[in-house]
Amino acid sequence: MVNSRQAEHLRDLLKTFTRRDSATLAGVASDVDTSAYTCSVTLANGLTLQDVQLKALKQDTNGAVLIPAEGSWVQILDIGNPDYLVVSCEVLQKAIITINEQVFTMDGNTYSIKSGDESLFKILNDLLTQILALTVTTSSGPSGTPINATDFQDIQTRLSNLLT
Repeated sequence: MVNSRQAEHLRDLLKTFTRRDSATLAGVASDVDTSAYTCSVTLANGLTLQDVQLKALKQDTNGAVLIPAEGSWVQILDIGNPDYLVVSCEVLQKAIITINEQVFTMDGNTYSIKSGDESLFKILNDLLTQILALTVTTSSGPSGTPINATDFQDIQTRLSNLLT
């Protein structure tokens, strides 16, 4: 959560940026670190900036993080010497949105929706597993597995291709 002192500092920085001729710089992203949420950016003049932030506040666990693909163009904002922040990406590798315990992640292949230790994938997969194991008591004993069990297995496969 942003405290009032941080918010005031951010407001002051934004005022400073709006007085500049150009508030952002463009360059090519490299050395993307998805655990430290940083990357390097090589500007058109050949200068490479190290440890450019991918999230606005290093210590904050809430918010959105846009992770650029290696070699893609990014716009960066000078947030105070020596710090820079990526504010837009030509090509995204991954996006992560965190609000308290809820985390939404997407990359080029799958989505992940989690709340604490639970995930949408796990809940839906557990549901399909229980449906596949379903038996019903009948007058002649327990029934067999559902006659459309392969349809449920196909849904599980599709689910694992979309969610993690």
